[in-house]
Amino acid sequence: MIKFSLTRNITKNTKWYIFPFLLLLLACPTEDDPPEPQPSPDPEEYIEEGWDDLSSGSYEDALENFDEALSVDPENIPASIGMAWTLLIIDSGESMEEMIILF
Repeated sequence: MIKFSLTRNITKNTKWYIFPFLLLLLACPTEDDPPEPQPSPDPEEYIEEGWDDLSSGSYEDALENFDEALSVDPENIPASIGMAWTLLIIDSGESMEEMIILF
């Protein structure tokens, strides 16, 4: 008799243990389609802007653009060359036209 009532109580109360578990599973969000990966920025755009800024005399903007290109691709040679020219011009205090005459 005790065994029968214990079995009946367990089977009778089991739904109360399963219900919160099922509710928890149904409440968890799932993603059917993962988000699209963000395309990485092209360092060439920053390099072009950097050279444009350098030729117009905006050396700080050129430095920022070359730095941004190097943050996207640290081994980018044209960005490194542009950064070197910009730092050379800023350090020497000369303008771009005077630097072209030297080289």
